[in-house]
Amino acid sequence: MFSFQEMRERREAERTTAEVSHCYYEIDVGNDHFLCLPLEVLTPPWSSKRFPCLDAQEMHVARNPGVVMAIWSLYMLDRGASLPLIGLSYTTFAIPIIFTAPLSGRLSDRYGRYWLFLSGMLLTGVIFCLYSLPSVTAWPIIFISIAEGIVTSVARTSLDGLLADIIPPDARGKVQANYTAAGLIGNLIGATTAGLLYGYSTGLPFLIEGILCFATALLLLLPGIARALFTARTNLQTERLEQELIEETIVEI
Repeated sequence: MFSFQEMRERREAERTTAEVSHCYYEIDVGNDHFLCLPLEVLTPPWSSKRFPCLDAQEMHVARNPGVVMAIWSLYMLDRGASLPLIGLSYTTFAIPIIFTAPLSGRLSDRYGRYWLFLSGMLLTGVIFCLYSLPSVTAWPIIFISIAEGIVTSVARTSLDGLLADIIPPDARGKVQANYTAAGLIGNLIGATTAGLLYGYSTGLPFLIEGILCFATALLLLLPGIARALFTARTNLQTERLEQELIEETIVEI
């Protein structure tokens, strides 16, 4: 049993450590209650290693452009685009990244990588599902590609920032090399599978990729929800215990 002062000191020390190390993302829900989301929530339940998990996520993020690059020109032709419009579509995807990537990086520094990365994955899933719709024509695809560039910058900067948070100084080269290799593997997998699936249906590669984005976001979200609920419950119990100690102290005085 800890005294009231000891518990307060421990909680303050934990918050200070979290803020300095960036290992926890705290959300203030009022009345001094915090939802603490540890960095480890980005690690699936079956893995205790951060770097292999980040490599797997990089593989997934890099698979998206692999899917697009392999079939994009054919896809646009099938949707009625002219050759100049196909060239424009590559530009409309890239230009938003130039402007939104710095902003996304600042947001991830301020509010944490976790929620931004999850948001990027979910929105990417929505966009790829829109690409798969048979009724979508060339010009609507141009506007969808602009949105894709924006959400891609959000997911990419958040994941890269997460790697920078936890990479040890004595293993930067090794970790970065594995991270880059994982991205290239994901890109190759996306390009290969997209070419095979496109023969069955023009929208099938995008639909499957959208479903995989939703599945990835769900996989990362469930541990975070479980930890957040557990932390909130623990904080409430601590508050009740502190209140009881205060009342006992007042009675003794």
